[in-house]
Amino acid sequence: MKKILCKIMGLAFFPAALFFTACPPPPVERFEFPASAQRWYYVSSAGSDANSGLTEDAPFKTFAHAAQAAAMDPKSLRVFILDMLDAASEGTLNSSETFLLDGALVRREITISGRKTAGFSGSGTEEIVLRVKNEGRVIIQNIALQDGKTGLFLEGASSARMESGNINSNWRGAFIRSGSSFVMTGGVIENNRIPQSNFGATFGGSGGVCIVDVGSSFTMSGTAHIYGNAAHFSEATAVRALEYTHFVMAGNAVISGNFTPGLSPGDCCVGISPWASFSMSGNALIANNHHVDYGVKLGQSSVFAMEGNAKITATTEGGGVYMDTGADARMAGSSSITNNRNNGVSGYAGNPQDRFFTLGGSARIADNGKAGVSGYGIVLLMTDDAVISGNSQSGIRLVDGSLVINANALVTRNRTEADGGGAALSGTPFTLTGNAVISHNYARLRGGGVSARLSEVKTSPAEQPFTLSGNAVICDNTSGENGGGVY
Repeated sequence: MKKILCKIMGLAFFPAALFFTACPPPPVERFEFPASAQRWYYVSSAGSDANSGLTEDAPFKTFAHAAQAAAMDPKSLRVFILDMLDAASEGTLNSSETFLLDGALVRREITISGRKTAGFSGSGTEEIVLRVKNEGRVIIQNIALQDGKTGLFLEGASSARMESGNINSNWRGAFIRSGSSFVMTGGVIENNRIPQSNFGATFGGSGGVCIVDVGSSFTMSGTAHIYGNAAHFSEATAVRALEYTHFVMAGNAVISGNFTPGLSPGDCCVGISPWASFSMSGNALIANNHHVDYGVKLGQSSVFAMEGNAKITATTEGGGVYMDTGADARMAGSSSITNNRNNGVSGYAGNPQDRFFTLGGSARIADNGKAGVSGYGIVLLMTDDAVISGNSQSGIRLVDGSLVINANALVTRNRTEADGGGAALSGTPFTLTGNAVISHNYARLRGGGVSARLSEVKTSPAEQPFTLSGNAVICDNTSGENGGGVY
């Protein structure tokens, strides 16, 4: 009794507010079964859904049965595929998809793994190999999705993460829609090719990956690779991001070897539609894509950013990046656009000063077969330690745009058979300031360093001022005719 009274008397000395503070209930301990200890459910085309599915000797026959069993088992979230499953083994011969993961039925994230030669096959006749819908969630490891019209189809805010394996030999690799997300940290999307006779809105977009609908996204990181895919007409061979979607490349992700079959070059390798966004960082690489006009094509009012060591290089029959009206592109870090057959960055048609390009950090545009930056209406800012060098038809060629070069930016060792080795400007206000340098450029005609003239739009010198200030320098440029430095 004395102990109880002491405790009551002790409480009287605490602030009154403590008596009105709700005490939280004790935390509920939730046990998550360790991934390493989770059991697998096995599936084989020679199995039976009457089996336990818990051993390789007693596998289920269908993926659908295994997925539901794993989702209901607190000790399992994993399905292991023992061989190549198809519509016949799954019993979906008349379905629009061979395999289905429905988040309304399977409410947990399921891991699908398998032997090296195992996976899902559409047998060449099914619309979709694996469909994930209704907020379904899946992790893909070491299996193939092949021989359908679409390898992986995500819809209804679903998500997939591909860690290894491949999506191959379909008409199109992956289709992401209605707010869904697809993350590749490894694996390959390869050799998916839309037949020309079947091209259209249903199957088009890209041979590799197509992203549609507001909020849908695709991320490549780790060692993810998109290789050898093809599309026809005016489409993207590797990735197409439609309006209000997002595409990200990071880590060591690579897009290479994609192409357009036929006599005429296709549109692009990566297509970013109006109001969509695309970013490259880390060591992300777009390289050695063939028979396309551009490595990356930016649609109206789209947004593009390159940083880290990201690189766009060796577009064998086209340029690096194309900018449509209102597009906003930025390069920073040590990113680079190099060794493309045509212009490094370009943009044509539209209105004066209606697309925006910032080249900063230590970014480089170098050694392209035509100009480093060329086009109509481009507002170009070169800053920090950015470099434009070694391009074959001028470092910069702008019509009715705007050019500012400041900080320690450098334009050097570019050449042209026409005017303006370093910069050829028409109707374009130009400011060179800070410690910026234009040097060692060559023009066969006039303006080894800079050639500036009026355009049809801007007919007065007051409309296109040329300003040189700070410690900026134009030096050691040469021309075959007049104006070794400036014409």
